[in-house]
Formats: sequence, structure tokens, C-alpha cells
Amino acid sequence: MNRSVKLGFLAGWLVSTALYAQESIENARALPSYVNAKKACAYLLRTIDNHENGTAGNEDLQAALTNATVETEKIGVFQNQPSTDKKLFFRRRDYESQRRVQKALTILKENLAEPPSLKELARRVGCSSFYLSRIFTQTTGKTISATLRDLRIERAANLLREGRMNVTEVATEVGYYSVSHFSSVFHETIGCCPRLYPVN
Repeated sequence: MNRSVKLGFLAGWLVSTALYAQESIENARALPSYVNAKKACAYLLRTIDNHENGTAGNEDLQAALTNATVETEKIGVFQNQPSTDKKLFFRRRDYESQRRVQKALTILKENLAEPPSLKELARRVGCSSFYLSRIFTQTTGKTISATLRDLRIERAANLLREGRMNVTEVATEVGYYSVSHFSSVFHETIGCCPRLYPVN
């Protein structure tokens, strides 16, 4: 697991802890420690994205990580919450994760030819690219890129069965601009080359 992914996991945990504390304590929004923790975690997620894009240095990343960790530790209430509250929190978090993953899947299905970048996809579902990658894989059992490939090939197979488009047209329709690459991926996934599909 590379450093960026590790930081993404840590940032996700910090954000979850801060949000739980903020949602679980009455009038928490008025308490500076909860507000500061949430802001620090949000800034950490932005810094991770900027570091990945080359617009933030290692020192910026370390400072953001340290600040988020310190501010979150100040809360100190997560482990002391009743188990019923924790279950409600995890159910709510899981629901939000499922909602984001389903929205990401819908966006991919509707944009097979020109899918959004990971950063844009994450923006459209309302989270960081690192967090989306993690919950997407946890929910579907596949990475976003592997899912996009499978969706493209599934759509290509349907188009070929309909028989209204040739292989080149189908490849372009689902986002492959190299017919040879499309044929290779199709054969690897379906088990035969697209020119022979469907198999009689």
C-alpha cells in the first residue's frame, strides 16, 4: 500500500471520528473543538489531493496531518459513547458510503465513452478521491478502473448482440479508440474476440 493510500485511510478515519463526535454531542456545533477538528480533517483531505497533484509539498502534508490528528484527539469522546450510538453512527456512515458508490456507478454507466477523472468523480459524489476509491472497492470488491472496464465490455457485448454497429463503432461507443486494445480487453473478459461475438 503506497503512502498516499495510507494517508487516505487515516484521513477517512479522522474525518469519521470528528463527524461522529460532532453529531453525537448536543450543541456540538457551538463547541470550538468539534468545529476545529472537522475543519482540520477537511483541510487534510484537500492537502492530500494537492500533494498527489504536485501542488503541495511534503512539509504541507505533514503539517496538515499533524494538525488533523491533534484536533481530533482533543475531542476524546468517541470511545465513551454508548454502543447504541456507535451502531447508529456506523449505519449512517455505511448508508452514505453506499449512496456515494451507487452515484459513482451511475455516473460511470452514463459516461462510458468519456468517463470523468477520479478527482472529478469524487467531487460529483461529494468526497475525496482517496475516500471514494476505498469505499468503492470495499462495496463492490473491484477498483473503479476495473469496474469501468467491465461496464464498457458489458455494454459492448449488448451492442454487438443487437447487430446494428460494427466492431469499430462499438469500440468507440464505449470509450475505446484503439480497436486492437478493445479486442484484447473484450477477449480477456468475454473469452472470444468481438468479431466472432456472439458465439453461435
